[in-house]
Amino acid sequence: TNYFMGIVSDHGYGDVATGRFGSAAGHVALANTLNQSIPITLYLAISSSKKYQKLGAFLIFFLLLFGVYVSRSRGGFLGLTVMLLGFLYFAKNKFHTAAIVGLVMVLFVNVAAPDYFSHMSTIRHGIHGSRSTSDRYLGLVNGISMMAKRPILGVGIGCYAEARSKYFNYYFFSHNLYGELFGELGLASLAWFYWIFVIFRKTGYMKKSLDLNQSGNTYYFNMISAIQLGLILRLFLGNFTHGSLIWFWFVMAAFAVSMENILSQEKNLSTTERMFV
Repeated sequence: TNYFMGIVSDHGYGDVATGRFGSAAGHVALANTLNQSIPITLYLAISSSKKYQKLGAFLIFFLLLFGVYVSRSRGGFLGLTVMLLGFLYFAKNKFHTAAIVGLVMVLFVNVAAPDYFSHMSTIRHGIHGSRSTSDRYLGLVNGISMMAKRPILGVGIGCYAEARSKYFNYYFFSHNLYGELFGELGLASLAWFYWIFVIFRKTGYMKKSLDLNQSGNTYYFNMISAIQLGLILRLFLGNFTHGSLIWFWFVMAAFAVSMENILSQEKNLSTTERMFV
């Protein structure tokens, strides 16, 4: 709404949409927040059996895509690419899914203005590009250096910028999830990675237990895939942003536990029904 009303920011490559509050403040954070919402929305859209739910979910999906586009975030663009490739990877019918992904990409390319892709092309400069790009690389390097100085527990949660100022004379947050984790937690960061791994392992077990020939299980399969794809996408976006304690990780963990509980109840109900047949 702000974008269409002209409430935008100028970052030297055109007007960009920016978030105004919380973890979505700024144009990069806005793109990341929208990106991480896309997998759940997309799988809801393709899995909903009710016409209006499906239509509403698809509408939100395309609004999220448009939001990432008008943010003009390079990390957001890369996140969209990874999301679509992950969606294709998880698909059972890869031919039809490839056609859908191709259609979305064609629409996106035709809607995007030339100056948008001109800005996206600076991705190829890598760490030798702008300060915005090199900061993400340095965030990781400085985080590893902090872990080397304080290997067991790091410099402390929330202390990255302070420690960076002390050690490297540069007061700035990490701009990189992995630099933040290594720097603030040291080797204790392995506990965080293990927690994410546990979520993946649980969701993997749930998918393997599903018989897709049984009514309703395709919906559960898709929702579990949405959790997995969301985590993969957010881990990828971690190369361009920080935030080990943002709400997304906890919501996905809660979502996985809820799915496990639902499937457990479905299994118990099915067992009871067989007993009485």
